[in-house]
Parts: sequence; structure tokens; C-alpha cells
Amino acid sequence: MIRSAFTLAVLLFFTMAVGHPAYAYIDPNTGGLLLQILTPILGIIVFFWRRVLSIGRQIVDKLFGRKSV
Repeated sequence: MIRSAFTLAVLLFFTMAVGHPAYAYIDPNTGGLLLQILTPILGIIVFFWRRVLSIGRQIVDKLFGRKSV
């Protein structure tokens, strides 16, 4: 286990130590665009999940006769 972890660490070190030119270009505003896309999606997921949990609690409370808080 330790030998395989050491081998992986050495391999990773040499992979990062040897530099290769990157023939690619990322537009500077790509991160902002991704943030603008992912933020509302995350908000929708959080809102939906909270609503699902709320409905689930209401169903469980009705099944067991507990009063909702």
C-alpha cells in the first residue's frame, strides 16, 4: 500500500515537473459565464430539494399523527 502510494507520488511529481506547451486558449470571461450559468442552477436545486423535504415531512407527520412545528 505504501509502496504504491509512493510510486504514484513519484509519477505525479515527474508528470508535473516536465512542462509541455499548452496549445489552447481559454477566454478570460469563460469563468464568469460558467458562474452565471451554474449559480441559478444551484439555486433551483437547493430550492427544489428544500421543497421536497418539506412535503416529505408533512406526509410523515400526517402518517404518524404528529403536529407540524
